[in-house]
Amino acid sequence: MLDAFLGLFCACQEHFEVAPPRLGPTGRREFTKVERPPSPRDLREHLDDQKVLAVRPRLANGSTLLGVIDIDAAEPKDRTAAQAYAEALSTVARSWDLHALLEDTGGRGFHLWLPLLERVGVDAVHSCLTALCRTAGTPADGVTIEILPGPAHAPETHAQVIALPLGIHPVTQQRSRMRWLSGREVTPDLLALLDAPLNPPHQLLGRDILSRPADTPTRSEPTPQSLSQPASPPASEVSAALPDWLVFGEEVHKLMTGCGLLSHLAQKARAVGHLTHAERLSVLYSLGHLGESGEQAIHAVISPCRNYDPKETARQIGKLGGIPIGCGRLREKHALTDELRAQCACSFSVQRIRGGYPTPLLHIGRFRRSWLEVLRGRKAARSGTPGPRVAAVAEEVPSALTPADLQSLDEPTADGLRLQTIPPHEWA
Repeated sequence: MLDAFLGLFCACQEHFEVAPPRLGPTGRREFTKVERPPSPRDLREHLDDQKVLAVRPRLANGSTLLGVIDIDAAEPKDRTAAQAYAEALSTVARSWDLHALLEDTGGRGFHLWLPLLERVGVDAVHSCLTALCRTAGTPADGVTIEILPGPAHAPETHAQVIALPLGIHPVTQQRSRMRWLSGREVTPDLLALLDAPLNPPHQLLGRDILSRPADTPTRSEPTPQSLSQPASPPASEVSAALPDWLVFGEEVHKLMTGCGLLSHLAQKARAVGHLTHAERLSVLYSLGHLGESGEQAIHAVISPCRNYDPKETARQIGKLGGIPIGCGRLREKHALTDELRAQCACSFSVQRIRGGYPTPLLHIGRFRRSWLEVLRGRKAARSGTPGPRVAAVAEEVPSALTPADLQSLDEPTADGLRLQTIPPHEWA
């Protein structure tokens, strides 16, 4: 559910800003920029009132995935008027069939969040939200509004930041409350974040086409969800939403149906619209070794994510080399629930012995000789000259493997070389 939150409010964010939970000496929050995307751990600390996270709705290429209307009361006595205007905005948004979230910050203000399915230009979103405010009428005296992201022709607005919802207000110590305009409140379990679909571009103001920056990537692969379908189907329907892996060939089908962890990642991408960088790499280091059909399957798995970029995904696929990721490494990277741990218990029998270490790729057959060549080549590069037998010592274990992945190899390679595991007592 933390990933669902990140998918809604932090998709495609290359950095974020952080502030202490209490106000600084100036009476304002003092934010510091962090040059990396926010992680689930950062979000958990935000929700636990250990720090405050904020993001910039405007992305680096002039597009956005998030529109926000910030409604503030100048004085405590004006809070009722601010709330009335927030409700007026909600009424108009519902009449336009927009799926938005209304947040009561716990202080004097309110935020109307509009998450988008695909990136569009900031001017289009700003114009939509401006029209929304104009239709809702002029706010009462003492109530101010700010629209994020600002227009492209106003560079002073390009650095606007907004604190993420569901934090603790620094003055009142009240937790922010948020609900979909359809009515359901987002409780601490965050399950309600999956209730409503994201807003497709054509739904904003009922226009068929919105301006898009020239360098904003478009989805080149067919997505499993149409724009009219919910971006986050109920858990009971997630399996049905998965593509038929046979479309991508027999090897992809065997891999995705055989490995419970990879299947889980595909389901998660469709359920919450977000995969972390480590999760996307796990998909790459497995499906990426299946040639063109594997490349197509990678796009199919990742495309439901709001931080999906087909050009970047293709670039990562082009850089792939070496050998597939091992099962031990997958378990280390991803926390397994009891249910998933039961699925992640494959026994590859003879194939595992011949392959040298367990990897999901063994579901498609034997460990490929080209992968053995990589293992042998790394040892040869270190020693300078290959010998009649090469030992797989700890220092040559690739980053995709762990020592627990390695098994003895009795089958000689084409030139008679063999790999064998150093006895366990010598690993230290």
